[in-house]
Amino acid sequence: MTRLQRVRHLLAGTMREIGILVLVFAPLESTFGERSIDAGLLLAVMAVSIVVIGCGILIETKD
Repeated sequence: MTRLQRVRHLLAGTMREIGILVLVFAPLESTFGERSIDAGLLLAVMAVSIVVIGCGILIETKD
């Protein structure tokens, strides 16, 4: 595995993990947090999280 492949692999894994964590914890924060998050903002955060997860998968499958 070359350095570039290793960097891509690590970057893709990191992107997937960040996307999944935000996707899971944003609704929990909205539900149980002291301040509620606007529904539109929550949907936008979830949509961006899905895009980040997808980009991570695309980067990893490119190798």
